[in-house]
Amino acid sequence: MNLQIQNLSFRFSSFGSFSEPVLNDINLNIEEGEFLALVGPSGSGKTTLMQHLTGLLKPDAGQIRVDNQDIFAKGFSLTELRKKIGLVFQFPETQLFEDSVYKDVAFGPRNLGLPENEVAVRVEEAIENVRLDFEKFKNRIPFHLSEGEKRRVAIAGVLALQPEFLVLDEPTAGLDYSGVQAVADILKHYHSMGRTVLLISHNIDLVTSLVDRMVVISDGKIRFDGHKKELFQNQKLLQSVGLSIPRTLALVNSLKQKGWVKSSELYSINDIKRELDQGILAKHILAQPQT
Repeated sequence: MNLQIQNLSFRFSSFGSFSEPVLNDINLNIEEGEFLALVGPSGSGKTTLMQHLTGLLKPDAGQIRVDNQDIFAKGFSLTELRKKIGLVFQFPETQLFEDSVYKDVAFGPRNLGLPENEVAVRVEEAIENVRLDFEKFKNRIPFHLSEGEKRRVAIAGVLALQPEFLVLDEPTAGLDYSGVQAVADILKHYHSMGRTVLLISHNIDLVTSLVDRMVVISDGKIRFDGHKKELFQNQKLLQSVGLSIPRTLALVNSLKQKGWVKSSELYSINDIKRELDQGILAKHILAQPQT
């Protein structure tokens, strides 16, 4: 499924008056199987744009096209579209309500009218895909889980719908380091299955460890769309939109100045560790007496 946003503009209106545009002439193409990130400061329009993707909001101007069809055209089924695009909003665990993990994850597939045997397969697969042991967690009460486990159960509820395109708004907000890493693993695994993933986050360290393509939005406008390497070389742009380089890159720059690493393109702790290990190994080999 390919998605195109063309010249989209939107503003909230109330009591007959119109506010300033929240989104202004947005153009964005997302190809099937991509994994990209949308980043920007609070109030930049990220969540509002997300709500347009399945028709929860309708633009004042412009189009959203899925496989070259206008989603607001007469005869286009938004219901079918919402089966293909799974939205995970901030703090999705607040929507958990059933008395077992199984029932909560099964809620969406059952609403699709699927036979119970298929629901069962989807629920087990979704729970396993968020790195929770199915037998251990299926009968547990969601409200008794840790915050990170609740978040994973909520994401599993969306994955059980088997969307082709997954959109997540700040999925690691409020989680500790282990929770963040668990969500990162979920997204990498889901993308490895050939699915499209759009990650909306202010966690610049997280997104740069996961994606190459980054889209920067500020004041309702797309300011950058390209490879993360180009973004982090543009200090003027970063300052203008209130972003900074990831802590991992700051560490890499320091290590490079000391001669401990050679590459400047290390975007995760694992990348840095691997480079350091290779450097230590090379020095060890060179230090061995020649025979």
